Amino acid sequence: MSEENKPSEAVSEPTDAAGDSAAPESTDSAAPNAESDEGLPMPDGDGASAPPSDGELPPPPAFGRQMAQLVLIPALIALCAIGLFAFFGQLASTEDKLEDQLIQLRQASGYGKRLPGGIQDPRYKNRCLAAFNISQSIDKLEDPEKRAWLNEQLIEILKNNVHEDDKELITYLLIAIGRLGVERAPGEPGGLEIIIEYIEEDQGITGASSNADDEKKEERALLDQVNQGVVMAILSWPDRQAAAVTLPELIDLTTYTNPAVREVAVSAVGVLGQADEEDVIAAL
Repeated sequence: MSEENKPSEAVSEPTDAAGDSAAPESTDSAAPNAESDEGLPMPDGDGASAPPSDGELPPPPAFGRQMAQLVLIPALIALCAIGLFAFFGQLASTEDKLEDQLIQLRQASGYGKRLPGGIQDPRYKNRCLAAFNISQSIDKLEDPEKRAWLNEQLIEILKNNVHEDDKELITYLLIAIGRLGVERAPGEPGGLEIIIEYIEEDQGITGASSNADDEKKEERALLDQVNQGVVMAILSWPDRQAAAVTLPELIDLTTYTNPAVREVAVSAVGVLGQADEEDVIAAL
């Protein structure tokens, strides 16, 4: 066989346009690995692996997380906001509340406690509540001018807007004036002088141990309550040395018929008096 008809033992390698040999591309390396690109397949409900589809939605968040996002966190924010508004509103409305309570105190008591069966008129109860609330809020008033202003308002109400039969209301107002502890201008009776003006005379009967009729017992009990209020107002006076000027009146109350009045009077004498004073020693 001639050399021209012999099969070629070597296949010539293809060349590119530049004349260089181009290595054949490997089919295995060219094909992308679908499993490695797509990630691990998730098992289906039967435990078999199923390739995820492109349109599959992610699983919903847990119920607890949804509750925290939709309910708990907004609720906490709302509560914090309400607390801040209430705090600053309380600071801003102290004077407004005092004004409202003073307006309430200037209103009439209606029938007071003179309704059948000893029932109080609601208007009288509201006035007593207003006086009590004022006495409880005095510690928050640190401005001397505001305390002096409130003291004048209470004294004016006590003198002009309170009936002599409104004994409970008188008691609360006296305690409020005592807690304020404001002395008035020279020539005018101060708070202490006004307080001791309301000491009721001992009539020798009590609400608990007397043979007097029920109406007299109730009246006497109210008078005893005013005297206890007088002593408590004196003890509430911030300046104990100034309050000691009321010792003569307090010593007189230590012989009062009602034991409750005697008890508070003796306590006041022990607090305000000096141990070496003869009158104080005799009262104790």
